[in-house]
Formats: sequence, structure tokens, C-alpha cells
Amino acid sequence: MKITLILLLCFPFLALGQDCKIKKELDPYSKEVKLTTGFKVFGGGSSRTSVSADASKTDVEFIFSVNDGAEGKCFDNTSSAIFVYEGGRLKGSFKNNSSMNCEGLFSISFRNVVTTPTTLKNLAIRKVISIKLTGNAKQVTEITLTEAEQQAFMKMAACIIEESKTLIKKV
Repeated sequence: MKITLILLLCFPFLALGQDCKIKKELDPYSKEVKLTTGFKVFGGGSSRTSVSADASKTDVEFIFSVNDGAEGKCFDNTSSAIFVYEGGRLKGSFKNNSSMNCEGLFSISFRNVVTTPTTLKNLAIRKVISIKLTGNAKQVTEITLTEAEQQAFMKMAACIIEESKTLIKKV
């Protein structure tokens, strides 16, 4: 009985210790520290997509690689992404931040500030059930996430948000 009580009292502390696998890198151009989760694969078959979350002192960025770098899907600054959250009623709409490319790379960027923007916070606290990327010529790529992938995506977002705060310069 005592052991069970002790375990129950320790559980909140164990739950807080997230298993974040964040790598620190040095940006070769700016010589500043950059954090990354590395690419993780979501979806299967033709909608297989790799996603990486990166953070610098100014930005938090999610990079989607639709074709694994192969020629094909094109995205430019008019391309958009629509995230559908659990329940289907709440959606997030984002524009591509990367330059024109046909390697299937789509980037969403948020400012890294002390108070996390709501649109970024939603990625960490709400389950994303699907992501629809619309590229050039209205070419649509839909990524449907399984329950395990939804949890992994939320965890990835929560980890990069938490760790990105360490890069903000204190005045």
C-alpha cells in the first residue's frame, strides 16, 4: 500500500520529464546555436512525409519533406498548409516560408518569443489529424496521421517549443 502511494505521488514528476531528443547544431553561416529534432517520418505510402522541427534564437520552424528530396511536388511562397485538429472543427492555416522549389520542401515558421504564439502552441496541445499541403498548380498532398503519429507530432512540437526558449537572449 505504501509503495503504491509513493508511486502515485511521484507520477506527476515523472510525467514532467519529457523524453525530448533534440540535437544542438552550430549554424555554419551565422555561427549561432540551432536546435533540431531531426526528420521523423509520418504517413505511409504515397503520402509519406518527413517532418523536422528546428529552432534558432529568432524562429521555430517546421520543415516538411514530401518527396524525400526527389523531383516532383513544387511549392512556392503562395503555397499553403491546412492543419485539421481533432474533432475537425478547428483548423490552422499557414503559408510556405521557403523559396520556390520542386524538391517537395514546405516550411512553416513562427517567431521564437517569450510568449509562445497561439498557432504554435496549438501544435503542441491539440492532436493534428491531417495536414493538407497545396502546392503549385493547386496540387494537393494530404497527410493523415495515425493516433501514434498524432502523439509523436504533439511531442515533437512541445519539445521544440520548450527547448527553443533556452535560445532567447535574456536582457
